Amino acid sequence: MTTTSRTLTLFDLVEAGLQSPAICAALALILATSIALLTSVRRSRAIGSATDPAVTRSHANEGRGIAVAAAAVVLAFLTEFLTRGYLVGGIALPWWRFAMPLVAAAGGLGVVAVLIARRRMPRVAAPMPPTVRRTWRSFSSASSLWFAAGASAVLVATTIGAGAVSSRDDAGRYTLLTIPIPNAPDVPALQFPFYGWAYGAPVLVSLVPAIACLVAVLHLNSARRFQSMHTMAAESTLRRQTARDCTRLVSAVVVLTTAEAWRMIAHAGSASSLTVGSPTGEATYETPWRFADVAAAAGWCAPFLEVAALTLLLLLTSNGLRKSPRKSAQTVALGHPLGSIG
Repeated sequence: MTTTSRTLTLFDLVEAGLQSPAICAALALILATSIALLTSVRRSRAIGSATDPAVTRSHANEGRGIAVAAAAVVLAFLTEFLTRGYLVGGIALPWWRFAMPLVAAAGGLGVVAVLIARRRMPRVAAPMPPTVRRTWRSFSSASSLWFAAGASAVLVATTIGAGAVSSRDDAGRYTLLTIPIPNAPDVPALQFPFYGWAYGAPVLVSLVPAIACLVAVLHLNSARRFQSMHTMAAESTLRRQTARDCTRLVSAVVVLTTAEAWRMIAHAGSASSLTVGSPTGEATYETPWRFADVAAAAGWCAPFLEVAALTLLLLLTSNGLRKSPRKSAQTVALGHPLGSIG
């Protein structure tokens, strides 16, 4: 009797590697580091030439708050993966597994909102009331808001669709996918861990405060007064950056949560056959699931979404933790920001 073995190709190795969140996190770190190094010089020159250092320092705390929030999401993701994969052997799947990044993002944005609301104006500044009506969208780009809304809609649709086909476990929680064996009533149905209501409901609940905190930050960011007429352009630039980074934070967290849900759905729906052994031999049964193709497509997309989301979160962390520009000699000598000269 001869046996044949299939030679592994580079494509097979890449596919197997992308199934590990640890590999995806490592790829995201490499991408984020490369992008940060390539853009750091250009970004510092652009900000240094267009923004008054004194104004930049006055907005530094909210930038650091966004960075800490992004870092907290990455840390929560890695902690959950390491705990599940190495400490409990991947068996225990707590209900907060998928909701934890959203909760971390909501908490971080809540801190950013407090920092914006409590920010004190410099003594030399003459706070200027709004001359035109500003809304929470005034400093946000339509494309970033639409992307965040679209990503949230995909997550909601995924959660509702998966919850609708999930089944209860012995504890009464919707954590399983049940696939009956056709034309084999004596063979018990297959059951797999699944992204059911037990995991999806906390995600939907956590998505609400995350979006609410984003809207609150965007509103506070738009409604606060400018320091003076001379700093309006510089402050507007920084407010657009704050709105952009907060929106990207929520978008990245939503995409990361969607990727994790798609991974679990793909793992549950990937079974295509069942082989049952008996004293008289083995019998193979087909186990078709009507959404198997959708689950397979989701499984292919999940690693790329995960890498993209983690890369964006790491970039937000890197950008926000950079030191603010120091006071220039002219600022120290005159005792007021350069932008107020005129």
